[in-house]
Amino acid sequence: MADIITIDRYAPVLDFVVPVAESLACTGEAVIETSAQPKFVGHAADLQKVCYMLYPFTDTHVSVDGGVQQLRLHGNKGSGADRFRLNVTFRNSWRFDETPVPSANHNCLIKTHSGKGTVAVTGKSDAKREMNLFSVVIGNRLGLAARPADKMAISFNYMHLDLYVSTPFQDFEPLLGFRNSRGREGQNYPVSERAEYTLTDRGRNFFGEPLYWNARGKYYAALLEGISGKKPLEDYISWYKIDAEKFGEIEPSCHELIELAVEAAKRGERADLDPFCRNLRCPPSYQGIFLKPALATLRYFMSHWNMDDPAKRGYAQAIVDRYNECYARPKGRPDITIGEFCSVPAIL
Repeated sequence: MADIITIDRYAPVLDFVVPVAESLACTGEAVIETSAQPKFVGHAADLQKVCYMLYPFTDTHVSVDGGVQQLRLHGNKGSGADRFRLNVTFRNSWRFDETPVPSANHNCLIKTHSGKGTVAVTGKSDAKREMNLFSVVIGNRLGLAARPADKMAISFNYMHLDLYVSTPFQDFEPLLGFRNSRGREGQNYPVSERAEYTLTDRGRNFFGEPLYWNARGKYYAALLEGISGKKPLEDYISWYKIDAEKFGEIEPSCHELIELAVEAAKRGERADLDPFCRNLRCPPSYQGIFLKPALATLRYFMSHWNMDDPAKRGYAQAIVDRYNECYARPKGRPDITIGEFCSVPAIL
């Protein structure tokens, strides 16, 4: 049985996400208890959101004052994926100090004893301000209110690429300003009481596996933009330190993804991408996080509205020309036309 993890101080949410991730990865379950004070309800909401983002097959069960389960929030459905369970109990009688802990760091490293790839986590100002479904549901159903601060997001960095998770209830003051390699300015926020965590391989994989597949999906998105001419591949190689050979390795499967999308558009159906993901050895648990950046970019270039925009039509034509030259003709497949490529807007 999983140990109880108590949110008993106003520390950055990562300091609770880490033990919860270790528990979920090793036992399939995590048990959380905290106060029903608004700030700690917000902490639980941010924690649930981060865990769900990293592993979307996590079901959340909620109770108040140790009573029977009062609410269940289902994770994603999918065949072949293990299901995890997050048990959250709010206690009205508990009262904790809401003063933020001192000396929090804006950077934290997640490592393993075996030396497996390190995940770097940073607190940054949030530009997206995404809604937190869990907080809305528990507010409407259980009357547990939390006040969003809408200040920061957590950035998980692996393979030189970031996965951002908006954490709207983190109410800390910024530590310092920064300017990134692309010239964007922002604020760093507290992300952990500690400079690093050392986890078991399974615990670290809770962070590493989704980040790996997120990075793979962003490679496909970057390649599509590079082929289109919208943004040079050299920019991605410079910004994210991506090995140029990676793009050559994934280009055939990128063309395969285009082929599946175009064939589905001809049939007026959504593309079945399960076989595509299996061929790339992407586990069912991470297909969504892998496909999301790639498909978002492909939808942009496949939109039928591009036919009326000379610049966007030019981007789409460049992708079509490259597909025909490097994939269709060498394999003896028919060429595709710009009209077939820019067809149904939401076919993926």
